[in-house]
Amino acid sequence: MRILNINVGGLRGKLEGPDFEETIRSYDMICIQETHFDSFDAIDIPGYISLPLMVRTRAKYRSGGIAILMKDDIHDRVKVLKNDGENFYWFTISNCFAFDILFCVAYIPPEGSIYGGIDIFDSLESDLLELNPGRRFEICLLGDFNSHTNKDSDYIDLDINIDQSLHVGNTDKGEELCTLEELGYPTDRYNSDTTHTNNFRNL
Repeated sequence: MRILNINVGGLRGKLEGPDFEETIRSYDMICIQETHFDSFDAIDIPGYISLPLMVRTRAKYRSGGIAILMKDDIHDRVKVLKNDGENFYWFTISNCFAFDILFCVAYIPPEGSIYGGIDIFDSLESDLLELNPGRRFEICLLGDFNSHTNKDSDYIDLDINIDQSLHVGNTDKGEELCTLEELGYPTDRYNSDTTHTNNFRNL
């Protein structure tokens, strides 16, 4: 399955031209943030079925919004679990992979936005615990987290406190990370974006 995630900054104009449809044609699932749609809008692209739109209802102007398009032959394997907020769209896909997957398509506003706040990350954690009891599903988080990372690591350095609280069982570097280093691949992040936000650390 090929998945495309994109922040369009307003979908209406994209749908009026042929380029958008041509871009998505080779993908089975398209996750779109910042559609700027309201409850009266709809998406009609041949070959795809749109899941119910998530729209921002408390904005003075059109903003936010999440849309998810599925190829016709995948749609019946999708079950929407929760899309009643403005930031997280939760659904599962079954019988498509070797395991069932719980997806969360997210849009977290930029740091300092009136629509943001640290409680968004609390909500993400609460939803995850609620919707995946017993760790039944594998997890896929994708979207626009507005989490500028600068040169912070792509991996988590575990310490004894994390090990004890989460019962990880191993505070050494991950096996995959050591393998990359042994093969001569750099593990430090090189990023042309020098911005740094707390969204990254919160995530």
